[in-house]
Amino acid sequence: MDQSCAPLWEAIVEYANKKVISFHTPGHKLRSGVFPHIDKILGTSLWALDASDEVEDITNNHSFKQVLKLAETLAGELFNSYAARFLINGTSGGIHSMLLGLTGKIVIPRFSHQSVYGGLILSEADPIYLAAKIDSEWNIPLPPTFEEIKQVLEHGKNIETIFLTYPTYYGTTTELEKILKLKKQHEVAIFVDEAHGSHFRFSPELPESAVDLKADLVVHSTHKTLGTLTQSSLLHINNPDLEAKIDTALTVLQSTSPSLILLGVIDAVRRELALSGKALVENAVRLGNYIRDRLKCIDGVKVAPSRITNDPTKILFNLNEIGLSGLEVETRLRYDYNIQVELSDYYNVLALITIGDTEQSVESFLAAVDDLVRRFSGNKPLPKLSVPYYLAIPQKVFSMRRAICSQSEMTTLSQAENRIAADFLIPYPPGVPVIVPGEVISSDLIDYLKSCYKNGWEVRGMREENLMVIKEH
Repeated sequence: MDQSCAPLWEAIVEYANKKVISFHTPGHKLRSGVFPHIDKILGTSLWALDASDEVEDITNNHSFKQVLKLAETLAGELFNSYAARFLINGTSGGIHSMLLGLTGKIVIPRFSHQSVYGGLILSEADPIYLAAKIDSEWNIPLPPTFEEIKQVLEHGKNIETIFLTYPTYYGTTTELEKILKLKKQHEVAIFVDEAHGSHFRFSPELPESAVDLKADLVVHSTHKTLGTLTQSSLLHINNPDLEAKIDTALTVLQSTSPSLILLGVIDAVRRELALSGKALVENAVRLGNYIRDRLKCIDGVKVAPSRITNDPTKILFNLNEIGLSGLEVETRLRYDYNIQVELSDYYNVLALITIGDTEQSVESFLAAVDDLVRRFSGNKPLPKLSVPYYLAIPQKVFSMRRAICSQSEMTTLSQAENRIAADFLIPYPPGVPVIVPGEVISSDLIDYLKSCYKNGWEVRGMREENLMVIKEH
């Protein structure tokens, strides 16, 4: 197919240019002037592009579905998947769709995004969790190795699916190619959350894409690294037997009134990537390598090695040697230098370099970090946390579905020991639950959560130092 065309985007723009007199939704009727304060910021063309599901394409009988199918086929061809689907509820919606129809046992690293747990609630799958192993130097969770996956498959019974995050939020990748070789031997499907790796296909300096490696299902947050609008993603299907199930799941879970702007921009960005994606991504890789090399030359800055982040566009670093926590570094960069990073935890900071970065933005970042080090040099090193950074998997009493459907009540953190959680407790970032509904709250977990609260680390699911537990009868 011709990758230089963008059939969905072109059909949306053509409908806007046609200036059709609208007697259909949405209520703004495709015209500016109704909301002048919004026009002043967003311009006047936005409204005309937001035409419900109407497009102008005579060749395809003005059919939105046919034009969308063409656009998705082009995306699948570009990314080398059997089939692709556009998502307007982000990668979270894609993950929910991947998991919705499952009923058997599924192996999941505990260090998975909260959307995976949401998908488990929607499905009837029985999770087998793999405990996170923590890198002792960088205090971040590591993905499961080939040997760990192999062992759980050899010793587990009736396992149907493996779900992996590749790369992790911190940019760490596992031995995916070797793991995928276990598919046929153990008759399992392998699903991959490649939210932070949608750019992998466009540079040989990056890890190999899970789509190219032929995982059964792969989801991409194209908005994270490739520049589509926030909330738009791609779901790739490499197993033809799963295509109908995915389409049914998307029908159930996605909006019946999708945003043409979100969908159209995916198509338009796909065209740009087909024409110049390699040059754009390789420039981002070049900037990433440059910023890493420069940071390593600043005394007091510690930069993660490639064994931790083997994607050079993920800049993981810390200023622990001069007494600054990652949380404090993020705050000072934002308020003192007008720079916002992707995430911070107690120890580290993660900055992303993408196709949208420039020499100027990179130099501004380097100057800010250099100045921050000069301001705080001579301070004592950051003290270690007094509680484990990541905890053992809690005891499960109820399924998540049963737990969230049970009656619940609020209690204080100090009174929560041995109670059963009725909600997720999620330190954010990176957005990974330390406990899920239906699990027992231990004294170690309480100490950990108090430490998070003391250090100013947001824990979603907490209300001050209160949390929801299942009501006792």
